[in-house]
Parts: sequence; structure tokens; C-alpha cells
Amino acid sequence: NKVRRFIFASTGGALYGEPEKLPVSEDHPKRPISQYGLAKWTVEQYLFLAYQQRGLEYVALRYGNVYGPRQDAEGEAGVIAIFIDRMKKGLAPQIYGDGEQTRDYVYVGDVAEANGRAIFLDLRKLRPNPKSPDDWSVHVATGEEVSVNTLAEKIGTAMQFRGESVYLPARTGEVEKIYLDIRKSRDGFTLRPRTLAKGLGETILSFH
Repeated sequence: NKVRRFIFASTGGALYGEPEKLPVSEDHPKRPISQYGLAKWTVEQYLFLAYQQRGLEYVALRYGNVYGPRQDAEGEAGVIAIFIDRMKKGLAPQIYGDGEQTRDYVYVGDVAEANGRAIFLDLRKLRPNPKSPDDWSVHVATGEEVSVNTLAEKIGTAMQFRGESVYLPARTGEVEKIYLDIRKSRDGFTLRPRTLAKGLGETILSFH
């Protein structure tokens, strides 16, 4: 079909397992502890093989935890949409584990911008003649570590919610603490992501 470039929606939160150091860079060892993370890493390796065998250009965008307006609070929704929806209904947010697990939350508008830039990016800005799948993979995140407890507190304050969080047993297959090194997207894509405060404000407004 004469496709010149493939843009892949990968993950920055589920590839690495429990990180050896923070923030996590793209070349960190891959030790996924969930089927989801393993599947994403497998596709990245297929893409690298396609480049080696057929010269297919690709960019694997490793997203942080994506959130934003119009995110469905049902099913496999992100925690931000779920918290906002519950607080809007007067219900307490439900937190699995002690709430001290951390993530890197990225606004959907920044993800869309990264995808657009990846289409036309000069791949030499990442690396000419890549030697591993990591060379053409890029974190799309804020580089900001935020705990689930802090997230619930920020959303509660913005929505003037007075209730207390409800704590449930921790779920298996989840990384405890992670946030992402974004120097590659900043330098290669000149991407300047929104702060969590700004992104949360825009997202909360969309739920009213």
C-alpha cells in the first residue's frame, strides 16, 4: 500500500515494570508485568524489524496516562475521568491500594499534537539509522510524578468536593511508581505539554 510511515500508540507506563530509576528514559530495560505492556513492546519490536527488513519508517509514541474532555468514565476509562464523574455525582473517589502509587498524566490535546508532529518529523532528530526499537520511540508525557492521593485531592479541591476517598484492596499487575523522562519529545518534537493543573481545569469544565 506504499505506506511510508507508521505511527504507533504505545505505552510509557506499562513497558518497564517497576523502574530501576526515575524518571524513566526510553532505553530503560523492558520488564512488563501485564499482558497490555507486553503486547505494546511486542508491536514495537515488529516495527523495528519492519524497518530493518523493508525500510518502513515509524514512530512509537509511548504515552503516559492520557486524560481529557470527552473521556468516558465507564469501562476502561482513566482514573481522572472516573474521579470527576464520581465527585460530580456526590460520590467518593475509590482508590485501590494506599494511593501512594504514582503516574505521569498527559492531556489528550498534547497527545494529539504529538501524533501530528510525528507524521512529518525528521527522524534524524531522534536518531539516524536506529539500532534498537528505543531509537524511534518517544515518551509523550509531562515528566511530572503525581500520586493517586494527590490527584484525588487536586480534583476534589477544584470541584469543591468535601467527601473522603474510599480505599479498596490493591490490584495486581500495576506498577507502583513511575514517571517519564520527556527530554526526547521536548528536543525532537519541541513539545511543551500542559501542566496537570491546566489540563485538569479544562477536563473538569467539559464534564459540566
